[in-house]
Amino acid sequence: MYAFTNESSKMTTQTRNASIDDIASTQFDVMIIGAGINGVSTFRELALNGVSVLLIERQDFCSGASAAPSRLIHGGIKYLENGEFRLVAESTLERNRLLHNAAHLVKPLPCTIPFYSWFGGLFSSAFKFLRLPAGRFKKRGAVVVTVGLLIYDWMGRKQRVMPTHKVHGAAKSHQLFTGLDRSVIATATYYDALITQPERLCLELVTDTLKDVAKTNHPCAVLSYTSVTGLDDGSVTLRDETSGREFAVDAGLVVNAAGPWIDKVNHVLGIDSHYIGGSKGSHLILNHPEMLACLNGHMLYFETGDNRLCLAYPIGDKVLVGTTDIRVDDPDTARCEEDEVDYLFTVMAELLPGVQITREHIVYRYSGVRPLPFSDGIGIGKVSRDHSIEVDEPVEGRQFAVASLVGGKWTTFRAFGEVASDLVFKRLGRVRTRDTQGLAIGGGRDYPAGDNQHAFIQTQMAKYALPEALLIRVLERYGCNPGVIEALSASEQAQQPLAALPDYRLGEIHYICKHEQITHLDDLIFRRTTLALEGRATMATVSELAHIAAPILGWDAQQTTAEIERCQVRLPDSIPA
Repeated sequence: MYAFTNESSKMTTQTRNASIDDIASTQFDVMIIGAGINGVSTFRELALNGVSVLLIERQDFCSGASAAPSRLIHGGIKYLENGEFRLVAESTLERNRLLHNAAHLVKPLPCTIPFYSWFGGLFSSAFKFLRLPAGRFKKRGAVVVTVGLLIYDWMGRKQRVMPTHKVHGAAKSHQLFTGLDRSVIATATYYDALITQPERLCLELVTDTLKDVAKTNHPCAVLSYTSVTGLDDGSVTLRDETSGREFAVDAGLVVNAAGPWIDKVNHVLGIDSHYIGGSKGSHLILNHPEMLACLNGHMLYFETGDNRLCLAYPIGDKVLVGTTDIRVDDPDTARCEEDEVDYLFTVMAELLPGVQITREHIVYRYSGVRPLPFSDGIGIGKVSRDHSIEVDEPVEGRQFAVASLVGGKWTTFRAFGEVASDLVFKRLGRVRTRDTQGLAIGGGRDYPAGDNQHAFIQTQMAKYALPEALLIRVLERYGCNPGVIEALSASEQAQQPLAALPDYRLGEIHYICKHEQITHLDDLIFRRTTLALEGRATMATVSELAHIAAPILGWDAQQTTAEIERCQVRLPDSIPA
């Protein structure tokens, strides 16, 4: 989608072509390739500071690596052992900021580490910290991890919003987690955070920015389903993936934020780079009430017998289990393979031996590639998760510099975008006039915390004459978004429940289709809602949503059928009956 102004994002072929015409005739200061979380964050930083910037994405916003995380906003306690104190300090601070700025989507999460000994791993952890050969691996015990948690609590002291850690003995641990392996002699509980809908947060950064830019005169634009095809006389050539139309755009500087695809994009731009050494992480979503009860609202974060770290935590009424860490060369081939499923089942069975897990419990599976810096000769688990920027200066045939955003993680997206934009400001001879450290995101603006939620709901009930249960669901899904509430209150028909999804209302889906940058049906199924993640993308659901979206987005019968088939292909397994 494209926008210079804050208008409905409903986009027909005719209006999309008109938008492309405008983009092709505009000289932008910066072009950002890749609308994952780091690209979107950089777009936000630049646009809010008066830079004319074009953001393009070959698919939907937040549809690549940024759509496949462990869905955690965390400080990265495991990075302490590698001596990455700067990254941990930055991560804990950014975590705390997100708990303030995006409270509708980022929630506190108690995290518990089980221990099988008190002093295990003491020497190997010290050797690892000192970059010395660690010898035979031994699971870390309570003492070494508790030292790490003390440091972790201290690093997270700025803008603290959550309790510090606690250590529990065997009796308390097994009382809290009834299915836990009886060999566990203690546990430690600390707090990080989860993000309920990372795709929505990414979109809200885009829509917030476009609303702000609409008040100014400098041109900024976003265009999804647009890929880079090469260079033409100093311009970057692009292809509209919805029509096949090719066009050229001029920009003074290019930011390559394509994540795991950075080297592929650079190759198209004539740069032979080797910046990325990706790591695949696969996850399972399980419909497993027994396991859900065993977790007791906590994330269990545990070591495996092969020195990996895995996790399991509640996500709604389901359980998320992850993650693998496998080196991968081509991000387009990343899938959650059967051997990864077996591995995750095995490690969970060791931790919760009385809980039986089968493939029938899986409602969704996904895999993403972490855009780690290229490394050679070291284990993938030891590669830094920090972020950096590689700049390729102009050469003959390419008059602009290309800045590649390497690494980074969901928690630190704002800080990485700030660093990237500062580099751009320096090269353009500009200065920062606004910062985003305390800037609320989307539905997090004026979000009522704690006891204030009841008063907020009562006020909305009186103002819009909507049922309490419906307003609570709207607050959970969208935060303080008056547009959704107004769409629901527009008519009795708008409050009509969907046949396949009784907890969704017609006006809610209408609002998303009209205002949230929808191009394809899978944008709605996978990223504007959590229906696929929850295992609720049945054939009845997909068909009903397609026929609701069709008249709003201008799809004829043939395209509506094609959109349904596209969803069938893109779901990880067959769509449930």
